[in-house]
Amino acid sequence: MKKILLMNVLYKPNIGGVENSLSEISKVLIGNGYKVDVFCSNRNNEDDTHLDLICKKDSTEIYRYNYEYGKLSFFKNILNSRKALRELTDENKYSFIISRNYFLTIVAATAGVKNVKYVPPEVSYYSNKGLKATSLKKLGSDNAKFLLQLSALILSKDVYVLSESMFNQIRQISLKLITPKVVNPGINLERFSLPSLEEKNKLKDFYGISKNKKLLLALGRFSEVKQFNLAISTMALLPSDYLLILVGSGPERENYQNIINNNNLKDRVLLFNSTTSPENFYKMADVFLMTSKYESFGQTILEACVSGLQIISFSRKSGVNTNIELMLSECEGIYLVEEQSTDALANTIIQSFENKKIEHSGIIKNQNILSKRYSWNNFVSSLNIPIDKF
Repeated sequence: MKKILLMNVLYKPNIGGVENSLSEISKVLIGNGYKVDVFCSNRNNEDDTHLDLICKKDSTEIYRYNYEYGKLSFFKNILNSRKALRELTDENKYSFIISRNYFLTIVAATAGVKNVKYVPPEVSYYSNKGLKATSLKKLGSDNAKFLLQLSALILSKDVYVLSESMFNQIRQISLKLITPKVVNPGINLERFSLPSLEEKNKLKDFYGISKNKKLLLALGRFSEVKQFNLAISTMALLPSDYLLILVGSGPERENYQNIINNNNLKDRVLLFNSTTSPENFYKMADVFLMTSKYESFGQTILEACVSGLQIISFSRKSGVNTNIELMLSECEGIYLVEEQSTDALANTIIQSFENKKIEHSGIIKNQNILSKRYSWNNFVSSLNIPIDKF
């Protein structure tokens, strides 16, 4: 049986877009007869505890290196991961290795592991663009991360990106020395789909949400680049029957809570921790808000759209660097805000509810368009890994 190794610093039970993508890739590979292993750290991102070094989950063997904290932890993690990866690759002959992390891509190169297919999740130079460095230490950290990401790109034989904008970004920062291949990720229609009214109401009962509210949803990491602070502040401009749900975790949570308290929005904005079941929140909501300043791709947009939600996003004309307009160019129920302000966002939200909701036929049309364009099966095949298309 052919073996494939997937690599990222974090994996389940940690929650995130990259972790989810590796899980979906693993399902396709296992369904096509491959044995799949995952190499990651034993870091638990929720509470900084350590996970088991070896375990099995969803027919996948997970091998973890010991993650260090504190002084000199970066160099200790290089040594720990390099040693563990060399032992793993010496014991197993992998037909293909897919990395979604710059750190482990560099570690693999230093360990003599060749032919790694690198799929970077972002280009930090662009994701941090326009954000203020809060300290010299943060500025130094951002610059170091950028240099490491560039090193990973240079060291990789095969680089794949998830959007045309990432293609252009990598071409620019590498002075056109690196030409990645654009591949589309996938969307799981078995997991993300249109709910029945009964299912929607049951979920609202479970999460304690009123059935009479006009429900807005924003989901992702609580970081500055997501600009969820704009979504929260906008609620002060909307009628009282609008409710915003924010789902995620991250460094901006305290700031969000302060905005809520200062604007008396505690009954208008609900914060939920990051979840392994985002589909539940899509099924409850009416409108999905994409307020990000930067997105390398935008997986949540696909998930929300095929779940029947109307989508509101800032347009590129407003100054954001996202791919929403290209991704959803043929879809119905899409609203673009041409100014990054609470007034413009509030007006578009009200407009989206005043217009008719997407007809059922429109949702099916959206699902058909996106499922043809975004398939995990096609994604794996685009990495030149032999599989049976279905």
